[in-house]
Amino acid sequence: MANEEVKPEKKKLKKEDMIGLIFGISLAWAVGFAGFIPYMLGTIFGIWVARKMLGSEKSYIKIVFWILFILIFMGGAISHGIRSDVGYSPSPKTEDISLLEVDKSSENSEILGNMYRNTKYHFRIKFPEGWKIEVGDGIHIVQKASYENSTISVIVQQFDLGESEGFSSVRDIGTLKEVIDSAVEPIKTKFSDVKIINQGETKVDNQPVYWVEVSFTSQVLDYKFKMTNLIYILAKEDVFYSISAGTDSDDYEQIKPKFYQTVSTFVLEN
Repeated sequence: MANEEVKPEKKKLKKEDMIGLIFGISLAWAVGFAGFIPYMLGTIFGIWVARKMLGSEKSYIKIVFWILFILIFMGGAISHGIRSDVGYSPSPKTEDISLLEVDKSSENSEILGNMYRNTKYHFRIKFPEGWKIEVGDGIHIVQKASYENSTISVIVQQFDLGESEGFSSVRDIGTLKEVIDSAVEPIKTKFSDVKIINQGETKVDNQPVYWVEVSFTSQVLDYKFKMTNLIYILAKEDVFYSISAGTDSDDYEQIKPKFYQTVSTFVLEN
């Protein structure tokens, strides 16, 4: 797979996006959620709703949106007032959560044949035989293996959760749809024709895992080609793990069994 990235086309910030951002955070606030993940998901949902409703040509739809906005904000103020009276604190504050820098030091890595082990983030995985294993080139890609146009990457995002408890599983982050929508959103900012082929929930190392198949058109110089990616997402304690396997769409069905086999070898060792 080529390592060159396609620079995303700059988009103007819409008025609906700013209103949707406030709407989404207000919704999370009103129902008693707080923290980085709920606010992030609320933002994505809020922007989507605002674009749909405020972009409508029918005036009554816009009126409904503003009524909902006011009711949700007022409801949040009342519910938070009640919670503060009884000393209720549902989850950590947003400022208590921060994304830590990924440590790719070779001191934390061990490669034995086609098996890679990371002692910093406590996992191991067996890449396909004969594939080239090397440090990932992305900010959060700890390790990757590549062969011709195919790449399997292990992505790590570690958070400083402050005094809050860690995640027991990916289900603590949100529903399947919420997490997948959040994971696919950054891909949509780079590629205009992203399509979700399939998605679901399974288990890896006896841990609940969300997965999604997506396709999009990539471009390197003047050459365009269709890509298909299979992404698995799981969470444990303060870390999100993603295993992303991608290749040319024409070769995807043939190489997909190797992707499945690799993902099945992923083990958390802590």
